[in-house]
Amino acid sequence: MSQINVDTIKSRTGGAPTLAQGVVVSAAATFSGNVSIAGTLTYEDVTNVDSIGIITARAGVRIDAGGLVVTAGVSTLGNATASTLNVSGVVTATSFVGSGANLTGIAATGRLLGPPIILTSGTSYTTPASCTAIYVECVGAGGGGGGGNSTNFQGSGGGSGGYSARYFTVSSSTSYPYAIGSGGSGGAYPANPGSPGGDVTFTVGGVTLTAGGGGGAPTSPANGALGGAGGSSSNGTLNVAGSSGTPGNDSFMSGGVGGSGFFGGAGRGGAPGAGGSAGIGSFGGGGGGGAAASPPGAGGVGGGKGGNGIIRITEYS
Repeated sequence: MSQINVDTIKSRTGGAPTLAQGVVVSAAATFSGNVSIAGTLTYEDVTNVDSIGIITARAGVRIDAGGLVVTAGVSTLGNATASTLNVSGVVTATSFVGSGANLTGIAATGRLLGPPIILTSGTSYTTPASCTAIYVECVGAGGGGGGGNSTNFQGSGGGSGGYSARYFTVSSSTSYPYAIGSGGSGGAYPANPGSPGGDVTFTVGGVTLTAGGGGGAPTSPANGALGGAGGSSSNGTLNVAGSSGTPGNDSFMSGGVGGSGFFGGAGRGGAPGAGGSAGIGSFGGGGGGGAAASPPGAGGVGGGKGGNGIIRITEYS
């Protein structure tokens, strides 16, 4: 094989030579100037690629070891599949596919923590460890129904408690005070009024949510008195007054029905004509029913007790 040793190769015109059949270089080559390639540059076993511009890979990039490290700028990926992806900044995507069971460091807010908590007694509620917000619903206690007598006067129904609800931002593992009123007592025989129901309150910071108790049935006069008034409410983002009890019906000799609480449950009126006992309002502030009049000499019955107040709390992270 022949060997040519020269310092410079030029074309006949003094410019760069044209090598129509290509050049095969089997050892290291050094270029002191720019290299322009109009066709395809194929190479293997590259240790480092140092580019000050953009690297475009039309058929994808496969990394078998070492991973891909991006220390600055924004990485835009049309579709990424990785067994492990470590990101110290922000990942923004229109959708994520696959299970997120192993994701860590994610603060999930607005998540429902479980079924609502029902409070019927006690004075203090404590938020769970992961709770940051609660929706509180208070219902005042129902008023007692009026007592009947033996001269055709029928007892009226007591009013139901008011309803007040509000969304609160709270601290986890923190206690908040509340009070739950009892249902009003039914009016005693003969023809005594029922007692009003107690208020229900819940306090967060400087805001006290209040659901007023229903009014007790007034004294039963001839032809039936109006029932007890529904309770008021305040400081909620939703405030609903309670329902009034109905008057006793002298024509049918039956006691009045208690006002229905926000969650239902009014006390029934006493049965006609025989001094029938009145129903008791259920939890949720239903008013007690009025007692029916008793036949002369048969004794008498009192009105029904109002339902106790209640608080319902829905917890969120």
